[in-house]
Amino acid sequence: MINNSVFHQKRKSIVSLGRKYSAFIKKSFAFGDTLEDAVMLSAVRVPIAVNPSKELEDIAHTKGWVVIKGPNIVDHVTTALRTHYLMKTRLADRQGRKRKYKRIQTNVNKGRPHIK
Repeated sequence: MINNSVFHQKRKSIVSLGRKYSAFIKKSFAFGDTLEDAVMLSAVRVPIAVNPSKELEDIAHTKGWVVIKGPNIVDHVTTALRTHYLMKTRLADRQGRKRKYKRIQTNVNKGRPHIK
């Protein structure tokens, strides 16, 4: 049996960071793969289940979280991050706001996302 405090410790850490950095939670992402990560994922703006356990996958689908599966998840994570930021940028443009959102582009040489 898993100690219940394990489920809440990651969430407490994220909430603590949110208190220290006020905009942190509004723009935060979290990645998880096990049931223990569900509480943490529920505390962030964009929860992403990566190669999740059956239990976490069920929760993720129920809550509408992003689920990424596969042996090479870097491309999928890059796409998810890019899509999120591009959607935010388009929404801000449509609303006439001049928010500056950093766009994520793929570093072709390394296949890793970087912020431009």
